Amino acid sequence: MTQAVAVAVERLVADGVLSPAQRDAVLHATEEARRDARPTFGRALAEAVAYLGAAIVFAGVVVLIDYGWDDLAQTGQVLLLVVAAGCSIAGGVVVVGGCRGIFRRVPIAPAGRVRLAAILFALGTCIGCAAVAIALDAADRESPAAVALTGLVLALLTYLMVPSVIGLALIGVAAGVTAAVLADYSHWTGALLLVIAAGWFAVAYRRVLVANWAGYLIGGVTGVVGAQALGEGESAWQPSVTAVVGLVALALAFARWEPVLVIGGAAALAIALGEVLFRTTDGGVGVPAIVITVGLIVLAVAIGVIVREQRGRERPVAAGSRCDLDVG
Repeated sequence: MTQAVAVAVERLVADGVLSPAQRDAVLHATEEARRDARPTFGRALAEAVAYLGAAIVFAGVVVLIDYGWDDLAQTGQVLLLVVAAGCSIAGGVVVVGGCRGIFRRVPIAPAGRVRLAAILFALGTCIGCAAVAIALDAADRESPAAVALTGLVLALLTYLMVPSVIGLALIGVAAGVTAAVLADYSHWTGALLLVIAAGWFAVAYRRVLVANWAGYLIGGVTGVVGAQALGEGESAWQPSVTAVVGLVALALAFARWEPVLVIGGAAALAIALGEVLFRTTDGGVGVPAIVITVGLIVLAVAIGVIVREQRGRERPVAAGSRCDLDVG
């Protein structure tokens, strides 16, 4: 437990918000959470063994499918995959403590268990998509959109059950694939990806994610990919919209300071500028110019991030040096 937490809790007691008994309970819970989050060799080894066990089980299922898959009717194949997906998701729920540990704003389970549950949820999502694909094939109704939407729904559901960075990444991939499938990989794919990127920026800006920096990162990557998918061939829309994505990220950084926004915005601008230089120089001195430009931009951004972080650390110290007396 840091001194800042103890001081903040003590101020709440002085203001009458917390009672001394509540203070002790908060400090005790904070200390327990700190101990749970502290990495130890035994805990890391147990987590690694759990990952290995999950991989062995998955390999066993693959071998079983390889030997007897063709002997099963399609109904049996679907049933087997549904059971496997359900067991994987149920296993993730058990790992985080059962019903008590799911559907919370912040997971109450230790970080190692949350990561393992997220891996199990991702595995269950993939298996669930495979079950839907085989079921539709059995009914002679191939529908990539239905498979993609199934993956997106399962990714959203499992993230709501146990929020994690891995869950956010799974949602990002599922949303991107769904947009591409719904747009039939046409020029509308880029537009849909840009809308999804705006949604990521919005929810991260409102700070409703378990890791807002991950939301900004996924939104930025989705936005750049969407910008590059606009138009046909070498369209002027690609560098222009990529630059807009970078400017939006930098603008958000002024309101919600996140290093990933600054670095990502600078990277998007560097990509846009590099495209323009490459297209206008016919590959002559453009390639060295692109390298130099990207290097200078990244260097400037890195220096800016370091300076901003250093000032952020110094500001609380300067504020704490003042002594304000409240004489009532």
